[in-house]
Amino acid sequence: MHPVVQPGGRQLADPGLQLGQLAGERTPVVDDQEHLAERAEVERLYRRPRDLEDLIDIAEAGQPIKIVCTDGREFDLGTTSGKHDLRAHVNNAAREADKIADRSRRKKLDHAREGRPSGGTRPFGFAPDLVSIRADEAALIRQAADRLVAGDSLRAIVAGWNRDGITTPTGRPWAPHTLKRLLLSPRLRGLRQYQGAILGPALWPAILTAPGSVPT
Repeated sequence: MHPVVQPGGRQLADPGLQLGQLAGERTPVVDDQEHLAERAEVERLYRRPRDLEDLIDIAEAGQPIKIVCTDGREFDLGTTSGKHDLRAHVNNAAREADKIADRSRRKKLDHAREGRPSGGTRPFGFAPDLVSIRADEAALIRQAADRLVAGDSLRAIVAGWNRDGITTPTGRPWAPHTLKRLLLSPRLRGLRQYQGAILGPALWPAILTAPGSVPT
């Protein structure tokens, strides 16, 4: 009897093969009993052809492996046709993943050229829409910039913010390097940055109008 690769299955006490080192979180489990797949399609088993080749190497080394998918398809990696068919499916899935990534990159670049945000975590000083300014946080940013110009240190400002319970947008305490990165951000000056390059004015207003003297 072939062991069955079960996508989304629980980790068994003795899976027989240590596939966890081959393809990360998406790695299915090999058991010594047959199990139907609980979830996932074959295209979701492996998105990178190189990971599939690691599994095929194991099968060719003498460990029988059969993949049973939710749609009823089966791939016996002990046969030429099984390996060929699974490679074809995984290659198609990789191509589709690349297409999605390309579309995402083009969309983000278009947004950047238009001065629009592209999603992500809310920046400190801005509302969840990523464009409107939060007055309370903007005031803290301006005060921090003024204090640095007056000779105060990043460490002292951060200590005060943390003492007052002021956190980053993700709820973490501030650190000097985090505040430094914030104050040097082109976003605070109303500029749109993309992959390190300034593309022009952004749709959101500036919080700081001059670079000041943030330590570099």
